[in-house]
Amino acid sequence: VETQDEVDAAYATVVDEADKWGLTGTTKPILQHGTYSFYFWDMDDNCWEILTNPKDGYLWLFEQGDQEGKGHLDKNFERPGIKQ
Repeated sequence: VETQDEVDAAYATVVDEADKWGLTGTTKPILQHGTYSFYFWDMDDNCWEILTNPKDGYLWLFEQGDQEGKGHLDKNFERPGIKQ
């Protein structure tokens, strides 16, 4: 999805519909691996991730070049379209 608000809306839907669809293990949305996302598991034990994905995907991250000692896991790493 394009925005954190859309991730939050998807999270609310997954939580609300979990019993109906057999969804388990839902994590809260957080900043991780260069994006804002959460995970959940379906009734077949498949893991799903809902995440913000800016235009051109992770290209913005690769364009940063080497981030030795810092990088996408750093809480202060600037991400496009992410509210810090």
